[in-house]
Parts: sequence; structure tokens; C-alpha cells
Amino acid sequence: MQLQILLGLLLSIAIVSCNGLTMSGYLSKVDKARLAGVFKASWPLDDAATAHYALLGLTTLGVDAPSGVCEVVKKSANPSNIEAAYHASVAASLAKPACSLGGALKGLEARLDDASLSAESLLQLVTTLKNEKLPLDAKKVRSVMDRLLKDDSSAGTVACVLLAGLRIGLDKADLAKFKGDMKDALLQADESDGQYLYYDKGVYTTALVTEALLKTTDKLGEAVAPADKLVKLANYLLSRRQIYQLKSAAQLLVALKSFADSSVQSPVVLFLKSGATLSKSSGSGVVSVQLADVWGRPVSPAGASMTLASAKNTGSGAVFLKDAAMSVASASERSVFNIDFMKAKPTVGFYQLAVSAKSSEKRFLFPASIALQVKVVSTVAVQSMEVAVADRDQQSAPVPVKLTYPAKAKSQLEADSHQRLSAKFQITMSGDNTPVTVHQAFIRLNHLTANKEAIFVAEPDKTSVDLATGGKNLDYLSGLYAMELIVGDALIDKSLVWHLADVKLDLPDEANKPGAVATPQETERAALKPKPEIKHVFRQPDKMAPASIAMGFTILCLAPLAILLILWAYLGANLSGFVTSVPALLFHIGLAGILILYFFYWSCLNMFETLRYLCLLGVPTFICGNRLLRSLASGGSGGEKKIAE
Repeated sequence: MQLQILLGLLLSIAIVSCNGLTMSGYLSKVDKARLAGVFKASWPLDDAATAHYALLGLTTLGVDAPSGVCEVVKKSANPSNIEAAYHASVAASLAKPACSLGGALKGLEARLDDASLSAESLLQLVTTLKNEKLPLDAKKVRSVMDRLLKDDSSAGTVACVLLAGLRIGLDKADLAKFKGDMKDALLQADESDGQYLYYDKGVYTTALVTEALLKTTDKLGEAVAPADKLVKLANYLLSRRQIYQLKSAAQLLVALKSFADSSVQSPVVLFLKSGATLSKSSGSGVVSVQLADVWGRPVSPAGASMTLASAKNTGSGAVFLKDAAMSVASASERSVFNIDFMKAKPTVGFYQLAVSAKSSEKRFLFPASIALQVKVVSTVAVQSMEVAVADRDQQSAPVPVKLTYPAKAKSQLEADSHQRLSAKFQITMSGDNTPVTVHQAFIRLNHLTANKEAIFVAEPDKTSVDLATGGKNLDYLSGLYAMELIVGDALIDKSLVWHLADVKLDLPDEANKPGAVATPQETERAALKPKPEIKHVFRQPDKMAPASIAMGFTILCLAPLAILLILWAYLGANLSGFVTSVPALLFHIGLAGILILYFFYWSCLNMFETLRYLCLLGVPTFICGNRLLRSLASGGSGGEKKIAE
């Protein structure tokens, strides 16, 4: 059964592409509700552009918009700005009740003569003139369209030009001239994974091109774009339906609605409506497949039929059902096709259904074949259940207690750390008693009074819980436990929980014995206990030297100065040669100040404070000393005499 589950998970995609026409999804009710919330979150409105895209999105979804639109759009009705006028005009036309701009955009038609008009501006201008019923020269618009396509053939330009042409009501003959441009625009798209087609400018450009292609195709009444490319465009847009950006989200909805409303090319989505999980115990199981468009609306094309080409068991690979016709669910629900899958009596497992559909209506694009995933489940029974308490050393044979589901052992079991609990059982499918190996089977010991339990993996042949070692998982908590069997599997209809017996366990407090090894639970609890508070302690200052040593060191430091003074007195030093000038006076004062600063550095200042004061004293001392030496040098004989003296 584990192999079947693994293969089923690998093939669990609801719809698998069998050819390039397969749709990857549709716009569900949940998607629509989420997008409606995105648009409504724009209120209160800030500007006309926000109002435009929020109203466009809500209108496309068919959801009523909040009020407060007219006040905002009227402020933006500026004929000198095409984009602002466009947003105001579209928002005013979408509001309910509609807002009147009161002729605020008169004169805007003159902008058609602007030679610098871009394709996007042309579309905005034509739309505004159309909404406001202002003069619109179709010939002039047609001339601008030709000029723009001649200068730029990018996909965005082609889309804007085509939509502008549709706004002015070009006939089929004129639109047919743009077939080559539409095909060129499709060739510019990038493809990903063989399933998505998009333009590098993102969701908005992709949605705009899609809208232009579909609406032009509808007007022409014939297919222009290859069907597989349109489906890939739809797949890309659906893959981006989680978008939150207003402009892109609104245009995405317009494009998807164009797919659903197209009268020429409308992709069809096939998905399971019901029957993804079928139960053998019920005896009947109908698989229902829904036909819908990308907007999520049911479609019932004329002459539609559906066939189950094959049903393959993903575990064994066996195909047991082929070319089975599916019937319409009812006359009122012709978009749903049913088949009673359980009539073929499938075994339990995952199945891949190859389904194909067709219709006489050519506008619907049906996939050649899709793969749907279903699974068949069944209930299980536990047979031959035996529960016993045995000695660890196996010296005496245990006396098993035989049980039948869902009964519990009548008597209470007792066990201690010198014994083990054992359980032996077999799991079979209900009905045919076929033995199966389930994905999950456990024995759970649950304390009946304390909030403590331990779970052990159960082996069908024999499960044994050694209480000497397994007691660690219970924190050696003695007391009355409920012994339960838990069985679960992806292919089981209902999981099974069986209360086998009540077991009284007598477990010693092994965790507190000397030299006992801590259990993982004890280690985890110890790691989660609060730690001692960390208090920051600054480094303690070193001990000061004794006063006698400090005084002796001071005397030694002053000894050179005393010797200097003694030598000066012995040599007969005097101040008769002192130069009396301002630089000389300041130099000697600065020198004395530096010596005093050294004393303070030694006694109380730190290095950085000393350097700061030294800069203040050193600079003027240096300058004055330099001036003094220059005056002595330039003093001639007088200077030399003073120096000699």
C-alpha cells in the first residue's frame, strides 16, 4: 500500500496535460471573491486611475462598487492630459449611477493632430472621446493607426491599435488587414514549460494583447491565432490570478472574460466535480466531470459527449476499464457527465482516468484527452489481536489476551520495568479479508490522569515495548495507562483507534538514580529552564602601591631636577642674558606650562586629555620659540654677546 501511495502522490495533479490544448484551471468563486476584496480595498479612492481600475475589476466581476466615485473623477477631468482625462472618463462611465463630467473635456479631440501621439495615448484618447460623445474623426484615427504600426510593431502597440480600431467601429475588411500584425504579435511572446505564453512586460501587457486578439477575432468571425497559443495565454493568465496590483488584476479579468465570452475560440476546462475519493464500503461510487469555461461557468455545448478512455491503477499499472461512455448527469445539468466507477469493481488504490470530450460546436476548444486522479478507499479490520505482558528475559511464556474489535480487555494488565508489553495483530481489508500493510500503525500509552503519553511504532507481526528503556519516554511516571492501537492510511476510509486495555505500570524513578543517563526529555526540559541572570561586572582596578614605595619613587623622579638646580648654582647660572620680548616671555611660559602638564598627566589626567591640552600649549610655544631663535640669530654681535653672556 505504501508503493501505491507514493505513486499516487506523484500523480496527484488533478488535471494533467495530454496535449497543448489542456487548460490548467479556471477562475473559481474563491478567486473572484479574493479579487473583489482587492478592488474594494481601494476605497476611499485617492485618484481617478485607482477609481478606473477598481471599478473595471468590480464591473467585470459583476459586483456592486462602493460610492464616492464622482467626487474623485471630476477633479481629474483635465483636457490637457490625455491619461488623466481617460481615467476620469472611464471611471465616470463605470460608476453607478454614472457620473457626468459636464463638458469638462471639450477640445480634447484636437489632440488627434499631435504627431507625438503613442499607441497607448491613441487608445486612451479614442476611448475618452467615445465615452464623452465628443467629435471623433475615424479617418484621422485610421491614419494614426497606420503611422504607429509603421513605426513600431511591438505586441503592445498592435494591441492598442487594434482596440482603438474596434472603438471606432472598423469593419471586417479593415480589420482583416491587421491579421499579419496579430500573428507577428503572437510570435513575440515567450513560452515556458510548453504550457504558458506571455510577454516580458508582464501580466498587463499579456492580458491587453489577449483581449485585443479575442475581440478582433470575434469581430472577424474567424480564428486568427492558433488554438494552442490562445490556451497557453489563458494558462499564463490563470497562473497569475493571485495578483494584487490593481491595473494588472483588472486587465487580467477583462482578458479572461473575453475568453469565456468569445464566439469563435473559447477553451473548455474539464475537472472533477465529485468522486475524487470513492469508498468500496458504500458499494457505489460515481465520478462526475464538469465542463466549464475559464470564468468557471458551466458550459453545455450542443452534441457534447464524454468518454472514459481508460482507467489505470497507478500501483500495478493494470488497465481495467477502457472506452466507457459517460452519461449526462441530468437534463437540467448537461454540463456534467457521470460514470459509476465502482461497477467495474476496482481494487483499493490510486487510479488515473484518461477522459476525452468533444462537441459539434466549433467555438469550444476541447482537449484531446486529460488525466484525472481518483482513489478508491476501503475500511480495514484488525484480526487476531493478542495483547500480553512478558518477562524481559523470556524465562516464562506470556499468557496472551485475545481481543475482538472494538472490545477492550476485561481485566487490567500490570507490568513493571522488568517486563515488556507485546501486541500481535493482522490488518485486512473489510469484506475480502485480504491482508494489507498500512502506512501508519502505532501503539500509544496514554496516562489516564496525567498529561503524558508515548507512541511506539507498531509492527503487524509483533510489537514489543520494553518498559526498561521505553519507560524513559514516559518519564518513568507510574500509574494507570490506556493502551491503544492507531491505524491510518491514505487508502483507508476511516482511521482506526482501538482502546485495547488498561495497563498499570510500576516504573522506578530511574532518572534520579546516581549515574543515570539523562533522557532526551530531561535534557530538553533542562535546556528550557530559566538561566541565572547575567549581570555585567566591570574590571576591578589594580591595587595601588604602598605609600612608602610611591613616595620613594617620587623622590627618584625628582632627583634629576634637583641635580640640575645644584649644577646650575655650582656653574654660576644667572638670568642676565634673558631676552626681554613678548615671544621670549610666551615661550618660557609655554615651556613651564608643558612641564606642569606632565605633572598633571602623572597625577590625574589620562593620555587623551593630556594630548588635547598639549596641543593647546605646544602650538603657541613652538611658534614663540621659533620667533625667539630668529631674533637671536638676526641680532648680530649684540645677539652673539647676549648668547655669550
